[in-house]
Amino acid sequence: MKKLRWRRGFFRLWLVLSPPPIAPRAVQVGDYELVAFDLPAGRAGPRVLGWEVFGPPRRQRLLARGDSKTFEDAKAAAETAFAKL
Repeated sequence: MKKLRWRRGFFRLWLVLSPPPIAPRAVQVGDYELVAFDLPAGRAGPRVLGWEVFGPPRRQRLLARGDSKTFEDAKAAAETAFAKL
């Protein structure tokens, strides 16, 4: 698989609401969207690092998700999950 270009924000509401500099990154590949996120600790709970892969129709169906130890691991895990689809 070719190297994917991760970008800041797409159209998911929580991407828009995430405070910089810890904003999630996403990449769209055809009918799929890969998301990696680093949500800071707060009143809602501890820090969360993770990833999600959404698919058809219209990138709305959650196909895979998981937690990671680092933000780079989250992006790599999302790409690996997408490659296995």
